Amino acid sequence: MNETIMRNHNSRVKKDDVLIHVGDFAFKNSENMKYKGDGVPTKASSYEDQLNGKIIFVQGNHDGNNGTKAIIRNMKIKLGGYLINIVHDPKYVSYDVELNLVGHVHQVWKCMRFFKGKKYTDAFNVGVDVNKFSPITIEEIISQWSKWKKTQPYNEVKNEVKK
Repeated sequence: MNETIMRNHNSRVKKDDVLIHVGDFAFKNSENMKYKGDGVPTKASSYEDQLNGKIIFVQGNHDGNNGTKAIIRNMKIKLGGYLINIVHDPKYVSYDVELNLVGHVHQVWKCMRFFKGKKYTDAFNVGVDVNKFSPITIEEIISQWSKWKKTQPYNEVKNEVKK
């Protein structure tokens, strides 16, 4: 699986491209870990060294032990005419933007609308599980999200996030 993800990454990402990784870059396991058996004893840097592009890491819930030293919890960028919030866990979406890029949910869903009172925001899952185990470009995200938005009613009860 790791080899497939790295091969797909390098086929899409050029050496000088900037890639924002939305958490859980590598799940490192060790003898002293509380939960054993879900990761490998490989440090994130050994994977990062094999990948094209300049990677900006947003911290995921499994990034505390893998060596990424990710200190960014969330970030807002203006890109493609949109103000976009980037955060690992969708329970921390921002309602001050129209679009949030998230990970964490694996293949549970690709797009989701969240409501908090009368405010709403959309989240797009950029995880490899729902994107053919490859990075996805901002143009692809906007295109897929725009098509999805056209099919979604604005139901204020569904998907309310409680923090």
